[in-house]
Amino acid sequence: MTLTKTASRNPSSAVEQALGLAEAAGLRVDPKVRRLGVELYLSLEHDPLFGPVVAFGYGRMGAEVWDDVTYRVVPLTPKDAREMVQEPKAAHTLLQGYRNLGAPNRDAIEQAVLALSRFAEQHPEVQRLTLWPAFAFPDGVVVKSATAVVIPGAPPSTPLPPHPLVNGMHRLERLFNPRSVAVVGSKKMDNHSWLRTVLPFKGPKYHVNVDRSEWPSAEELGFPNYASLLDIPGDVDYVIVSVPAQVVPRVLRDCIAKKVAGVHLYTAGFSETGTEEGIRLENQVVKMAKEGGLNVVGPNCMGIFNPKLGVGVNLGGYYGESGHLSILSHSGSQSAAFGQGSAFHNIKMNKLVSMGNGVVLDSYDYIDYYGQDPETTVIGMYLEGVRDGRSYFEALRRVSKTKPMLVWKVGETEDAGRAVASHSTSGVTKPALWDAMLRQCGAVKVDNMDDLFETAKLLLNMPPARGNRLGVLALSGGHATECANVFSKAGFSIPRLAEDSYKRILEHFNIVGSTYTNPIEGRTLSDAFNMNNVLDVLNDDPNVDIIVHEVQVSNRNNRVTVFRGHNPDIFCEFRKRAKKPYVVALSTAYPYAPPEVTAAVYKQLMDAGVPAIIGIAPCASALKRAVDYYQTRAK
Repeated sequence: MTLTKTASRNPSSAVEQALGLAEAAGLRVDPKVRRLGVELYLSLEHDPLFGPVVAFGYGRMGAEVWDDVTYRVVPLTPKDAREMVQEPKAAHTLLQGYRNLGAPNRDAIEQAVLALSRFAEQHPEVQRLTLWPAFAFPDGVVVKSATAVVIPGAPPSTPLPPHPLVNGMHRLERLFNPRSVAVVGSKKMDNHSWLRTVLPFKGPKYHVNVDRSEWPSAEELGFPNYASLLDIPGDVDYVIVSVPAQVVPRVLRDCIAKKVAGVHLYTAGFSETGTEEGIRLENQVVKMAKEGGLNVVGPNCMGIFNPKLGVGVNLGGYYGESGHLSILSHSGSQSAAFGQGSAFHNIKMNKLVSMGNGVVLDSYDYIDYYGQDPETTVIGMYLEGVRDGRSYFEALRRVSKTKPMLVWKVGETEDAGRAVASHSTSGVTKPALWDAMLRQCGAVKVDNMDDLFETAKLLLNMPPARGNRLGVLALSGGHATECANVFSKAGFSIPRLAEDSYKRILEHFNIVGSTYTNPIEGRTLSDAFNMNNVLDVLNDDPNVDIIVHEVQVSNRNNRVTVFRGHNPDIFCEFRKRAKKPYVVALSTAYPYAPPEVTAAVYKQLMDAGVPAIIGIAPCASALKRAVDYYQTRAK
């Protein structure tokens, strides 16, 4: 069924045809319905990035005036529909039955949402189908009126499939784990920074430059020199290119002829400039890469960091050791901050890619690779937007089933979107849809770099936490009330302990100047036996899912302490026998210990497998994200 131009100018005819579409979707239609029911806002919409999406809310006033509407990207699952019906603020009241309306049939509402999703898959020409008003009754959902926008011949939104393995290997494997490396265009005036970034690499490495005056200084660093990639006698897996934009196509031709596995284009001067020449050169790069089967990182980026191999060490500042966090980032400067911040947070990077404009390899390509990489446990990303929303959505949803995905995205306001357009030229969408898409995929939204690191720290070092009941040890009475306030506002419960737990605590606990209910604090905990007894009680208590321990680093009389005179050893030992997630919150209360002392304590805790987070509020928010992730996966 299609809307003709004549019909679209005739309101009654347009409504009739839109209602016909609603019937075709399997929905019950009655333009004359007079019964009072719960008013619904149901809409199939077309997003420029993600294609067909379903929007849902309670009443048009709630949707359009209060913006109390939620979204999901097509195709929806029954779980998606169930969550959509429950997410709007009005859901709790209206689904229980409001005044004399009676409780609506929740299953029928969910089925109506799923019907729109199925209809969108079958009819890509329907770009918008808004069902309003529609009403939910105890016996089902009825659509009274509708509007539609139809574009005959509109193509379906088709995501790219996962990359197939060739001979058991992902197509990006040699890009991230090269056996040999070449740098094209390094210069002495830049201190040969691009040669130095692969200096620790143990495999064959080469310097390519037509300017032979650059050869002696490269040779001093141990690099053999060649005028062309094609002159190198052996295979080359990874090539770093630092030449003017106009020269890039010539270098790429040699890379294709050499059968290079991957190229990092540091060079800028492409579409991000907004110039005709920049756009033309970028289109040429894309055409050459696709026709030649060449994996290109960038342009306008800092490339790959693999600390284990000693590749890209200018991004992290360390090499020879690695962890299990892998990152993809649009920004080069943010990539460097990720690399160096990982060392600060005592979470060594496994792999990192600064992807720049991402015109050949996009974010979903790297997600796909990290998803199958056995060395990557947690995936984080800094995004300014995406180019192919459907492929990103499918990759994110697929990989989130097996690995935590932490997503930090900017470009959420008009001004920020304009900044994105001039930096990485990525596409943006409305924040409410983006956030809903993350929930739909099971990904975790973070708002800054520290949020990402703190959440990753918990996911990497803490056993799965599936409950939100905390046993809290605080520094003092005032800190106990602060902890209770902060963690409960974050969505946690701080319950009373089991009666048997209180009996065990009071066997070794002086109640004078101390509190033992939960949170627990007091000077009696300065005794090591009493301290261990409380920790063991919380470890056994059936009402506690997670133990949170607030500590403060101090240096008194040349002795480092963290809690009631104890040094970190007692808590590192407890970690060995802990049966539950155990998290330390490093208090930011005054007075501060010297930074080097705090850093040493932090490292000792992290090395012992105790996730330590600086600040009570950051601890609460990071812990909530981690718990929500595990609870979402368990559903």
